[in-house]
Order: sequence, then C-alpha cells, then structure tokens
Amino acid sequence: MKIIHVVPVVSTKVLPLYHMLKNDQSNEHFFMVSIGEKGVIIAEPELLAIKGIITIPNFSVLRKARRCLFILKTCSEYDVVVWHSLSTNGGLNSLLLNLKYNLNNKSLWIVDDREKIIDSKVFGKRFSKLSSHLSINAKKKIKYIGLSNISNEENLVENNILQAKTYVSPYPNCSYFDLCRKKTDKDKHIIQIGLGAYCEEKHLELLEIIKSIGDEVEFYLPIPSEIRNANVRKGSEKYANSIVSRLSMLCNDLKISNRELIFYEYSWIVDKGEVDIEKIIEQMNRTDVLFTQELHESELSYLEILLKNHVRIFVKKENAFMKYLNSLGANVHLINELFNEEEPLSIEKIMKFVGSSYPEQLDLFFDNKALKDRWIKIIKDVWCCANGEY
Repeated sequence: MKIIHVVPVVSTKVLPLYHMLKNDQSNEHFFMVSIGEKGVIIAEPELLAIKGIITIPNFSVLRKARRCLFILKTCSEYDVVVWHSLSTNGGLNSLLLNLKYNLNNKSLWIVDDREKIIDSKVFGKRFSKLSSHLSINAKKKIKYIGLSNISNEENLVENNILQAKTYVSPYPNCSYFDLCRKKTDKDKHIIQIGLGAYCEEKHLELLEIIKSIGDEVEFYLPIPSEIRNANVRKGSEKYANSIVSRLSMLCNDLKISNRELIFYEYSWIVDKGEVDIEKIIEQMNRTDVLFTQELHESELSYLEILLKNHVRIFVKKENAFMKYLNSLGANVHLINELFNEEEPLSIEKIMKFVGSSYPEQLDLFFDNKALKDRWIKIIKDVWCCANGEY
C-alpha cells in the first residue's frame, strides 16, 4: 500500500513521524512537503533530505491554481492520503477536497491543537464568507479524522464536524528528560518567560504582568540572540531580533536588575541540531516557574521536563490542551489566579501554588513502538473502509 503524507510549511511534528514510519515493512510512505515563499521549508528543512521527497512547487504565475492541480494529480496516485493540516497552502487543501469526491474517501485528516477549523483566506479577504463555507464544507465531507490528542475533539464539536470516523493518532515526541542532571543550588528562583521565540508568546506582555517581582528573581527568555538561518518560521526572525534590541530599555522600564538572560529558542534550533541540546536542557532543569500564553501539544518534549520537575506553570489563556492536561492531574494554573487576592505579587506567593505533575497517561506520546503500531493500524483501517473491505 502506498501512502502519501501532505506536510504543511509550519510543521514541527512530521519529521519524528517520518523516522518512526520509515521502517514500516507493510507499506510505502511518501512525503509531499510545502515550501515557503523563499523556496525553503520553514520549520523542518531536514525533510528535504528524505529520499524520494516530493516538493510542492511555489509557482509564480497563477500560483494557487497550479499548486492545486499539482497536489490533486499527485494525491490521486496513492492509496491513502494523510493531510497533516487542511489549513495550509493558502487553504488550498480544503478547496481540493471540495473539487474531487474520491479524494475524500481515502483521506485521513490529522487535527492537532493548532488547526484552524474555519479558514477564511482561501480567496482573500474580499471573499472570506465563500472561503469559510468551502473550508467547513470540505471538513464535513472528509470520512476519516485522526486526533493528535483527544482534547482536539472539542474543536470539532464546536464546528459540528463529527460525522467522520475518528481515531486518536498522537505524533511521536522526543524525550529529553534523561539528559537532566541533578539540580544545583541557586541564589534566586528562575522564571522562564515563554516556551519559544515565536511572536505568539508575547514576551514583553508577560514581563509586564510580573514586573513587580523583578528584583527577587532571575528571568530566562528562550530567545536566540541572533537568527542567521533562513529556515525559520515567518516573522520569527524580525520578532526575536526586536526583543533582543529592546532588552536594555526593557530592563530599565520594568526595573529588572541582577538577572540572567540566556537566549535559546527550543523548537527550530533543537530540531536542526545546531545547539548542544544538553545546554538547553540544563537551563530548563534550573527553571522554577514558567509563564506562557498557551500550552500546545507540539511542546510536549519540553513540557515533560517541566512537569516532571514540578515547575509552577502559569498560562494566560486556557485552551483545550491545557484542560486535557489538568483533567489528567497536571496542575497547570491560569495567570489570573495570582491576582485573586489583595496580597501583592511576589515570588513567595507564586511558590505557594501547587507545582505541576507529570501524568502517566502522557507516556503514550513518547512510546514510539506503540505509536507506530497505532498509526499503521489506523492507515490500514482507512484503506479497508475506503475499498469496502469491511
């Protein structure tokens, strides 16, 4: 059986999946990757080195129409099509499923916690209503859905997309916890601001919230001091460099002194092996408190360390994945909980909160053998259903 995986530009989870499935003896797995505006894969450039990789050309003339035809023609040659997002290629993936009925019958749509259920940008802002209609219509037609974790079902329920056959198909994660060394004594507590360097983290906003404890702690911002590689997520280079350039002014404005700032950004640096992972893990292992905007499943490799170290985790916005973690007993808090009393914010007040815990149910996300068997079984089931074998 020949399976094609359609990979989005911003993917950070497909490379581990490729390594997990490449030795599948019963099936042939092929990967078709989108390329960015500069002709590179933004998040996982190593995918280009895979033997037999298929790249979606960035056509300059009638770009969307030609990309659409290219994807359509390529996918028709395979037994099962696994869409690792339907919100990429400018929404073209959704448009394709509206155009070709038999593509729906053999398609498996993987939904993670960052997936946009409604995409209003297929035809630009002027036709947002038409785009939204096509986006929802395509997703209601699809026959098979894989949830990267069970919490993503909430997003489908809200948009009335649950008539498809549904599976739970977590992406594999790398476990770095064994690299952690015994903690050493510190003069001050260390607060980590954000889980990455992306603009969605809004580091300055988080610092503003906790500025009153500036003299009592040290801060760790996981931002690279300089981004030189072009293969980074769109907007990250500009954002990270602007944060670095404003740090001295920021320290004066927020009256933050005597603190250590170490600039690393986990996802794109770690995935490409450009930084000693042990140094990054060593810094994470020193963290006592994390402040971040949201928690996402794609950050599990790093959350594992923080949860197992019982780090106090405070999140500004509750999402489905945070609810899922807390339903398992992870003890993740909302930032608003810090301001429910008249007592001023201090590190002592923060440390009174219950530390996070690592739920054993998360072990599945790190068990590559179990995950491999699960993915192979799901893909076979999709093929059998599509061909009337059941």
